[in-house]
Amino acid sequence: MTRMRQRMKRICSKRHRLSAWAITILVILAGTIAIGQAAESQSTAETLREQLIPAAETETSYGFALSLSNTQQFIVWYYEIPLLPEEKEVMQQALATIPAPCCDDNSAATCCCECNLARSVWGLSAYLIHEQGYGVEAVREAARQWLQFARSDYYIAAGLKARGYFPEDYNLTIYGSCYRGMCEFPLTQGGCAGMEALVEPDLPIGEAVIIPMTRTNA
Repeated sequence: MTRMRQRMKRICSKRHRLSAWAITILVILAGTIAIGQAAESQSTAETLREQLIPAAETETSYGFALSLSNTQQFIVWYYEIPLLPEEKEVMQQALATIPAPCCDDNSAATCCCECNLARSVWGLSAYLIHEQGYGVEAVREAARQWLQFARSDYYIAAGLKARGYFPEDYNLTIYGSCYRGMCEFPLTQGGCAGMEALVEPDLPIGEAVIIPMTRTNA
């Protein structure tokens, strides 16, 4: 009987050792897979940034290197450049197929409200159409480039989601900034750059867009 008990103890001990080894191997494998998935998703995010987001100071077709400091000028154009009915139609067609990054259930042609992000793309489009004679496709390309640069967070988040990743894992979201109460946050923080005075820390100190009571581009 004593030998039988000793044999059973040895068998149980061996099984416990095998179980511990199995658990250790599973933990190592799970960790390796998790690290691999994290590296893969991080690589995906970096690849998306390279593919979708133009770098600062990138030259544009209209002669302005990409910079958030251009936001102010674009908004000024929105207020100062009048569009003829046929020019308004060009802008409508150009922007209607671009989702507004601050509320993508609306197009960039309308947005859900008149925020400074919307004014900037409308002003840029007005300048390209009225002053440079751009057509629908050229305006659309320039507007999309500007929005991808100005609100890169939205485009990276949308790209991640389309590829099956969770944007929240990167502190990103495609849930519109307008609907998250971020209208008065800078573009650099995923906001709309303000509803009246321009909110953007990249602008030179003391320079701010003063919103006029009326605009010529009505």
